[in-house]
Amino acid sequence: MSDLASKIQYLDDWYQTSLGQQVFSTSRELVEQWVSDICPDFLLQVGCHSFYQKACHAKQTFVHVDPRTNSRTNGLDVCCGLEHLPFMSDIFPMAICPHIHEMMVDHSVIFKELYRVLEPEGYLILVGVNMKSCWGVEYVMGRHVSFGWSEGVYSSATVMSNLSRIGFELRDYQTVFFSPFSFGLPRVLSQLMDSLGSRYFSHRGAIEIMILQKKRPGLMLNTDLEVVGASALDV
Repeated sequence: MSDLASKIQYLDDWYQTSLGQQVFSTSRELVEQWVSDICPDFLLQVGCHSFYQKACHAKQTFVHVDPRTNSRTNGLDVCCGLEHLPFMSDIFPMAICPHIHEMMVDHSVIFKELYRVLEPEGYLILVGVNMKSCWGVEYVMGRHVSFGWSEGVYSSATVMSNLSRIGFELRDYQTVFFSPFSFGLPRVLSQLMDSLGSRYFSHRGAIEIMILQKKRPGLMLNTDLEVVGASALDV
């Protein structure tokens, strides 16, 4: 198993823990709300196989990309690396990527590929650890916090800087889950903290979810971007 596949597997396994289940369900509710509002016909998921499963309508097509060889999800499964996604350019209205940018040494690689395969004005939903949260503080202070799926945890400003250069603009930003990472809390207490945190400290949640939109080439300031041509596999 490759290093990237091992990190994706670690994240999948972590989502089965008590803390991971709470984080997953809270994050997925928000992602599902955004997907339902946009209602894309084609939906690309990269990495963690179970992040989105609720179809908007009967004809919606799911495509899941995963470096692991034995992944199983609804829709079409594609096993490949992420340096080149095996799809034609400009075909997906939406892509969902939970923590993928944190798993890669150079996250601009996957951002460029996502830009290529998304259709003009298509949407990218990015899920990651919020460095402005208590999780980020614990991580920086070395308080026994280790995100085992992570190559590096980045600030939202760093991520947005790279995304803007590639050709994405931020449409919405929200955070979820306000309980600390280093020790587990009872679910009822965790839910209370999440409710109070989202009401009074809206940008301090442990998990940040960014919804971005692909700008049309004519609107991009970076004219040096080379859009990769169509690949051999047409979904």
